[in-house]
Amino acid sequence: MAEKDEAVPTDKSANKPEDAAREGEDNDAREEDNDDPLPGWLPPERVDYKQFEAYMTCVDNDGFIYLYDFDQQVTRNLIRNTLYAKYKLDFRPGEPNPEAMTATWEVGEPCIVLRGACLTFRGVVRKVYQQKLTCLVYYIDYGNEVVVSFGSLRKGADLCHIPIQILKCALNRIHPIGNQWSQDTIQFLRISLVEKSAVVKVVGEAVDGVVPIELKYCGMCVNDVLVDFERAEYEDGIVRYCSAEEIKELLEEDTLDSDEPSSSAASSKEDQQPASNVELVTYPKYSGNEYPCFMSEINGVRKFPVQIFYEDKELDSQYRAMHDELQSEGMNMPPLKEIFEDKPCIVLSADNCEWYRASIILFSKRECLVQVKYADHSDVEFIPLENTREISTKWLKLPPANLYVKIFGLRMNRKADMNIIRRRYFEAFFQQGPFMLSIKGYEGVTPLVEIRDEDNDLAYENFIENDMLIKN
Repeated sequence: MAEKDEAVPTDKSANKPEDAAREGEDNDAREEDNDDPLPGWLPPERVDYKQFEAYMTCVDNDGFIYLYDFDQQVTRNLIRNTLYAKYKLDFRPGEPNPEAMTATWEVGEPCIVLRGACLTFRGVVRKVYQQKLTCLVYYIDYGNEVVVSFGSLRKGADLCHIPIQILKCALNRIHPIGNQWSQDTIQFLRISLVEKSAVVKVVGEAVDGVVPIELKYCGMCVNDVLVDFERAEYEDGIVRYCSAEEIKELLEEDTLDSDEPSSSAASSKEDQQPASNVELVTYPKYSGNEYPCFMSEINGVRKFPVQIFYEDKELDSQYRAMHDELQSEGMNMPPLKEIFEDKPCIVLSADNCEWYRASIILFSKRECLVQVKYADHSDVEFIPLENTREISTKWLKLPPANLYVKIFGLRMNRKADMNIIRRRYFEAFFQQGPFMLSIKGYEGVTPLVEIRDEDNDLAYENFIENDMLIKN
């Protein structure tokens, strides 16, 4: 992986455009009023790939996330080094260039910013505060807005033939509660994501320069985590039930061009239930109460994935035989008849083109994608509807090798920082165990469990002490 480039200065205005504006507030401020918001610079190149590892530089006040592909690092280094070679003699701390201090700036004008220890940035002037001799500048390769002194600005659009090296992205499938992101949620996103890497999955074409994405950070889908933390809601068309007639219509359509969901798609996901004549089949529950297990990668906040450890070679051979049957017979199974939460199914993974057992979480009608959790390993992902099938009853005889469990009597603190959760999780569970899982009951199909270490202490005691897990 390429080394990330140096971060934009993290002063108080770096991720907060409104604070930057207040800092430089001036009665004679001239603001941007231009059809082309970034004149003088080429727009970002079209994203032709669907998934990549990215580095996040900024979250603005509207919840847009700015990020770049690690493969762009060579180009970003070229920009930085070339600008430094041109302007290195201008870096004189405490001695602003007299000519620069008397320059005249216009809103929308491209510029070069000289900051700190020989850092250079391409930018566009967003506001001019003539009395204070400062400008509000948008860093085109980072997404930040920063108030900059005239003395640190240089005129020109150097390297304008190189496209902007940042993507402006929006989290797909969700919208803020109340249709505007709260400052608490924006701060939550900044603390959790900015200056960190994540796996980005592009799920559609850019609209007005905004790329719709699924964002997976530390194994967790940020889109769904925000809903779990009650900071966002699913959009219309994200449902937990879909009838056989609707599935048939969706599969017959070549594309879903309409932006408007149908009346059935706009119904609340909470009040939809499978038809009364549907036979509700599930994976079998475990017959005993205690099992050795390993903790799997964390990918949610309400449920923990755990991998059951089998010492029985005969049982292990049964799972292997079932997997072989899935590969030879999976394609011949009928399409899903109905979609509802926790319904068992089989899915074709795009990673290795193999069939696996899974359970449905929810369904996006607009994009024709089914979100599933795998039954025998810990991944959660979206699968195209055409790559899902009904499951044979013979593949329901073995319980899932991977369980999504809730901690008995406790729940995740929604105010907890995802980074701290992730770090403590790895400290407690990564390459540790096996642990002993004790099933105390069930909530629907979800086991309520206690997990203890070899000393018979709660394996997540540290989570409780640090208020990451709190009582229900």
